[in-house]
Amino acid sequence: MPPIIDAHVQVGRNTLLWSHARRELESAGVVSAMLSASPDSPHLDDDRELPLALARPGGPFALYYIGGRPFCDTMPGPPKLPEDIAEYDGVYWHCALSPSLDYGGSRSYGYWDDRDVGTVIEATGVLPVLERLQELRLPVRMQEHLPVVEAVRERLPRLRLIIPSLGRTTGGVTAVTKRMAGDPRVWFDTSNTELNEAVVKRLGYERLLYASSYPSGTPAENIRRVKLLRISPTQQQAILGENLLRLLNR
Repeated sequence: MPPIIDAHVQVGRNTLLWSHARRELESAGVVSAMLSASPDSPHLDDDRELPLALARPGGPFALYYIGGRPFCDTMPGPPKLPEDIAEYDGVYWHCALSPSLDYGGSRSYGYWDDRDVGTVIEATGVLPVLERLQELRLPVRMQEHLPVVEAVRERLPRLRLIIPSLGRTTGGVTAVTKRMAGDPRVWFDTSNTELNEAVVKRLGYERLLYASSYPSGTPAENIRRVKLLRISPTQQQAILGENLLRLLNR
């Protein structure tokens, strides 16, 4: 049976221990995961590089965390990549510029009304970092306000993005899927949001990644959402793990 791989699991050295997460994943039938530090960790600096220490060739896989401090404060100063960034499988980019999650509506867009979001990207030192990630072909799980994500897409034509929760916290599912459905560079994880056949048809099953966003979601419940879809077994298997391996060139 093809492997089930969770594309969004958060771990830490003092909380969210990998040993605890692994037990819950295994009880749900998940064989591996893509790991990152948690934005809410009180020990974020200690946790950034933990995923790489846990990574193995066949999984788990490691994302390096870049972004705001706990509770979505924006990032203090320009981002920096570690010297060993090429050893990671990607980056978790969380509220580096945006002051909060983006559930859609006018509030997010209002935040950017009085500024040129492109100028902000270029002035804050994030563009060279994103260009380096594009050069390394490392996918970026990006959680920013939708105008920021759109500006990044415009400036970095080869950067591959993963949008968490089908865009629920990155502008709202409807707005994000409408804008990005036709872009083959953009992938979507399925964590903690409504998943139905219409979404699969709009985005294409090939770019959907099963994920739980553990600990905010449970692996078993998010697997159940995928298995309830009235799609072919081949498509289900792709979403549950094969697409992630393809994205990571494994």
